[in-house]
Amino acid sequence: MGSVFIFVVVNFFERLDQFVSNKASFLSVVRFYFFQLGYIFNLMFPVSHLLALFLSLGELSAKNEILAIRAAGISLKRVFLPLLIFGLFASFVDLFVAEVLGYPGYQKAERVMRVEIQKRKPIFGRISGEDISFFWKNRLYYFGYINRIRNIGSRISVIEFKGDSITRKIDAREGVFNGKFWILKNGTERIIGPEKDTLIFFKKRPFPEFDITPFEFLKKRSRLIYTPAKELKDVIGKKKKAGLDYTAELAEYLSRFAFPFSCFVMLFFGIPLATSMRSRAKATMFGLALALAFIYWGMFQGIKLAGSLGKINPYISAWLTNIIFFVPSLYMYFKIDD
Repeated sequence: MGSVFIFVVVNFFERLDQFVSNKASFLSVVRFYFFQLGYIFNLMFPVSHLLALFLSLGELSAKNEILAIRAAGISLKRVFLPLLIFGLFASFVDLFVAEVLGYPGYQKAERVMRVEIQKRKPIFGRISGEDISFFWKNRLYYFGYINRIRNIGSRISVIEFKGDSITRKIDAREGVFNGKFWILKNGTERIIGPEKDTLIFFKKRPFPEFDITPFEFLKKRSRLIYTPAKELKDVIGKKKKAGLDYTAELAEYLSRFAFPFSCFVMLFFGIPLATSMRSRAKATMFGLALALAFIYWGMFQGIKLAGSLGKINPYISAWLTNIIFFVPSLYMYFKIDD
């Protein structure tokens, strides 16, 4: 609770000029932070573990109580084992809160900021968009460009599924929405059968079944950070079968599971450090814990971005930061009784 409170206070004063200049109401500001609580919890929960660890074990070490435990012949590894078990449990709690409250709530908070505080149009009120893909019913739609005022689109792909199997794939250079359905131009339609495929070329062809409007396309556009893990998994599976690039979605999906386990990794890394501290200054312990948390967060986001861009394998990028912190801490933990 203290970590979340600190985050909200710092963030509030960073945005204070924005709230004042836009004449935001008190209720809108409260709603903005209320919807973010799950997301903030997800970010600060690992940090709070590290802070609590340094302030508690660091004080025990400064008062020579760790030395007394060793002198009594008690294994420190056994003493601290419950902390690690709790850290593992806390990781699952963090994962649950993030998926159920965090990411959906963050989307609502962004809408409050844009519409109620900044007095701007909703995201789906944009006139045009690029590189848009999403699922609707049994189809995966992709638009390289779409404009809802002119009702046009270009670089269009539509892949139909029956279960997990692709049954039809349509590619068109451009298309026009006539108010009821899409008319595609200069494209191909591939009907995928159990034994052989049928390929049809067309210059101009109406598709009455594609009746979703450009407005709906833009309305359904969503940043990956808003998308629940279950939907991300579905997107990855469909894009993989359709032969489309899914690197960014895969990196985001894997990071959803890797980051909550920083609760466990932070405890594992912090225990040997906290027990070896001799300083009685709580400010020193607090500062060191925050520094480690910022280093972890910076590394995690940087490596995750590299995975999203395809510079690093997404499976490696999601877990690499945890591995970097976990490997040396594993060595330090087993040497803690020496």
